Amino acid sequence: MNVTGILTKEEYHHGEKVKIYKFTGFKNGNLIGPAIGDLIIFPKQLNTPFGHVAVITNVSENYNFVEIAEQNYYNEKWVSEEYSRRLKMIKDDNEKFYIFDEEYKEKQNNDKNSLKEKIVDDDVRSVIGWKRIGNALN
Repeated sequence: MNVTGILTKEEYHHGEKVKIYKFTGFKNGNLIGPAIGDLIIFPKQLNTPFGHVAVITNVSENYNFVEIAEQNYYNEKWVSEEYSRRLKMIKDDNEKFYIFDEEYKEKQNNDKNSLKEKIVDDDVRSVIGWKRIGNALN
C-alpha cells in the first residue's frame, strides 16, 4: 500500500499481541479539524511517488496554520526543534478545515528538473487529509 491508502484504513494493528486501534480519517475540507498527534497525508506527486506522511505537532489557536514533523522533505534542516514546516490552514465560513501545502508547490515550480504539468493542479489537493489514532478496540 502506498501512503495515500492510509486515509481509508480504519484500524491500526500494533505489537506482537496485535492491539487494534481505531484509526479515523478526515479528508481535507472536513468539519473536524486536525489535532496534535494526527498524521497528515500528502498525495503522490513528482518527488514523492508513494506519497508522504508527517505528524502534526501544533495547531494554531486561530486555525491559521499547523506545524508538522517530517523526514525526507527536500532534505532540509528543521525550522526549529519542534517542527520542520508550518502549513497554512483555514476554517471557512462553513466551519470546514483546509490545510494547504503551498511551499511544496512553490518548490516544484522552482525545481529546474520538474515538469510543471505534473504538479497537483489544486492547492487543496496537495494535502489529502489527516488520520487520528484512537483508543484500543481490544
